[in-house]
Amino acid sequence: MGRSNLVACARLGAVVVTVVFAQLATAAELDPPPLVRLIAAARSDGGALARLIELCDDIGHRLSGTPAFDKAVLWAVAALKADGIASARAEPVTVPRWVRGDESLAVVTPRPFALSMVGLGGSCATPPAGITAPVLVVRDLAELKAKAADAKGKIIVFNQPMPTYTEKNRSGYGETVQQRVHGATWAHQHGGVAALVRSVTAKSLLTPHTGGARFDGQGTPVPTAAIATEHADLLARWQARGITPTVTLKMQAHFEAPVVQANVVAEIRGSQLPNEVVVIGGHLDSWDIGQGAHDDGAGVVMAMQSLVVLHKLGFKPKRTIRAVLFANEENGLAGGKAYAEAHKAEKHVAALEADSGAFAPAGLGVDAKDPKMLEALAAFAETVTAQLKPQFGALKVFKGDGGADISPLREAGVPAFGLVVEGSRYFDTHHTPADTVDKVDPKELADCVAYMAALAWLLSETGVPVPK
Repeated sequence: MGRSNLVACARLGAVVVTVVFAQLATAAELDPPPLVRLIAAARSDGGALARLIELCDDIGHRLSGTPAFDKAVLWAVAALKADGIASARAEPVTVPRWVRGDESLAVVTPRPFALSMVGLGGSCATPPAGITAPVLVVRDLAELKAKAADAKGKIIVFNQPMPTYTEKNRSGYGETVQQRVHGATWAHQHGGVAALVRSVTAKSLLTPHTGGARFDGQGTPVPTAAIATEHADLLARWQARGITPTVTLKMQAHFEAPVVQANVVAEIRGSQLPNEVVVIGGHLDSWDIGQGAHDDGAGVVMAMQSLVVLHKLGFKPKRTIRAVLFANEENGLAGGKAYAEAHKAEKHVAALEADSGAFAPAGLGVDAKDPKMLEALAAFAETVTAQLKPQFGALKVFKGDGGADISPLREAGVPAFGLVVEGSRYFDTHHTPADTVDKVDPKELADCVAYMAALAWLLSETGVPVPK
């Protein structure tokens, strides 16, 4: 072969190599990293919304201890199996059974009319004829103590407003909810015959918000209910003008014998470290009003669909990713406690909970029993959120934000994480009849599925570094 032909062949070879490398580069660009593929697939997958509609419209509210909750368990197991998650199963949990019964609240004087109310979970009943008594409106426990001499024989109305949501201070729920949780105890301790609590929300359209209440006092409990913010303010205005309203409260609320129900558990087994478990989940139960769409149907379908999307993509996580749909978060935490006890011999490397609704992802909460671990988790969360910034924008890290259902795992030393979302609207419908599926934005729900799936994948692949 002549020199000119050799040169031509060399040039042709160089061209071929250049073309091959260009094709490889193009192929690499067309085959993005697994995390990017996972997020894109989750965002385009409509399964979470379809499942949430089924849960909310076909089953509706599902308080622990009711047949509706049993139906929800069967639905969740069947839905996961239908989507290819063969490991889906029900694990037994004994839960309390609280029954609301009929209830009402009405002003007797200065003018008769019905008030918007809803009994608080765990309350006892009034006598059949109800309790008719004058009210004493106070802002909080401190004011009740200051007015203790006037409290005996009264129905105590706690009227502490929830502050307007701000990005800096967030909702203020943790402080404001204390009147709902402890109001009955405080009223009883000061001689009150019942407790009425301003609904824990900053916005209201005469919609009362229920929620759990506890009685930590001695002797016979007193009944307790929430009233709409507008009516709490009305009672306060009368009192400020020297008028003492009298009201009649009637409630049939009571406990019946506990029943055996279930957590729903399903997983994708780890390919390299199958005995190390990353838990993701939300709570399947809801209060017995509304549909429990944001609280916490959304968290349930996020966890379900995270597994489904991973399965559809054929991804094999390094560690086992397990979805748990907890029973009895709203009125007892029996599901979280039962799961922690049943699986205490397993090595849990992380637990992630979604229980703040399906709004735009805003950050990652971290929580731990040990302060040193909490600091380490916060630093780790900063690296995790930085990896997700291209897909979700800036995400903040919040210390002390884990989740109620995973708190028994946290107490056992498991690193706890909470999926934090934009929270300005969550408490508008929280624990009300208005928590329905139409309030859920499909795009925000899809983003939350993508966010939970991405976090689960990262926790599985990297593990969670903790101090020894």
